[in-house]
Order: sequence, then structure tokens, then C-alpha cells
Amino acid sequence: MMPHKDPEAARDYQRLYWQTHSPHRSTESLEKRRAYVRAWHKLHLDEQRAYMQVWREAHRQQYRVYSLVRRARQSGVSFNPVDFEAIKMRDRMHCCICGKKVANKDLSFDHTVPLSLGGSHSQENLRVSHRCCNQRRNVAWLPVQMVMI
Repeated sequence: MMPHKDPEAARDYQRLYWQTHSPHRSTESLEKRRAYVRAWHKLHLDEQRAYMQVWREAHRQQYRVYSLVRRARQSGVSFNPVDFEAIKMRDRMHCCICGKKVANKDLSFDHTVPLSLGGSHSQENLRVSHRCCNQRRNVAWLPVQMVMI
């Protein structure tokens, strides 16, 4: 029977239970398991990369959102849900950097104030751009983003 009133006694009871009923929970077994998983990942690295590439192609929009959210979190800036279709309509599919029409295959979204400089990931801070223009611009390419809307 597990003691409920004393939290330390409850933790001790759980620790004792897992030591006696789960031999795979020992440190030695966990290290063996981790080593096995690391070795498996090394052996199947090409398969995993191919699978992820197929998944990214099939879920392009979802992957784009995931990448932007991850970058925003790493930069420590605020993240707001974004409607990419509304941004496309607002910018009329014209690149905010060069001003030319953007094809769907070259579509990218540029942060007017870059995340690395404290810009937020919000609908107001995102603009349509060519992928190559966005990569070329980087943070240092243009000191101030040209907005041609």
C-alpha cells in the first residue's frame, strides 16, 4: 500500500517499486538502451533523411510554420499565429525586396524586422518575397527592408 500523506515517503515507495519491478529502469540498462538507439540512428541515417525529405515535401506549409516557430523560440521573440494566405493576398504575390511577381515554387516569407534583431513573428512583420531575394538579403544585406506595396 502506497503512503499518500507524506510526499517523501511516496517518492521513496515509487523508487523502490520501480527498482524491484522494472529492471530496465536501472542506469546500466538505460545506458545500454541509449547506446543501442544511437547505433541504430547512425546505421539508418540515410533512410531517416529520405523520410524527412518526403515528409517535408508532402507537408510544406506545416513544415514552414514549424520552422518559423522554432526560429522565433530560439530568438526569444513573440510568436503569433499567422495566416499565410492573407499575407499572399495583401502583398498580391509581389516580392517586397525586388518588387517582381513571385511564383509559388519560389515563394518565401521575409520578416521585415528580422527575428535576430528582435522582430516578432506576426502577420504585420511578414512579407512575401522570392526565396533567393530573402536569402541574399540576410540580416546585413539591406539595413532597412524595402516594402513595395
